[in-house]
Amino acid sequence: MNKQVKFRSWDGSKMNYNIERSGQFGFYLHNFKCMQYTGLIDRYETEIYEGDILARAGYSPCEIWREDGGYLIGIREKNDHHFYQNIAGQCEVIGNIYENPTLIK
Repeated sequence: MNKQVKFRSWDGSKMNYNIERSGQFGFYLHNFKCMQYTGLIDRYETEIYEGDILARAGYSPCEIWREDGGYLIGIREKNDHHFYQNIAGQCEVIGNIYENPTLIK
């Protein structure tokens, strides 16, 4: 199974999901925060992107991000994170770090 390569961006006021390639080698995103689709879906079949905030029964809401070639889930500011394992089906996307930053504070 191949992972679909998709991106979204935050422009400072809204999330943009229709990002188009600019040229042969990449995307033109000036002054935007770009987040890649992880290839995972939550228990409600919502796509999970970098920067999403996930809820899981019995755990505090956590952020997902990419680091050192893999995805991590946790609370970055508290240096409390773990490599993302096969728990996506147990989680629910409840927001993202740009539109809902207080969910993980």
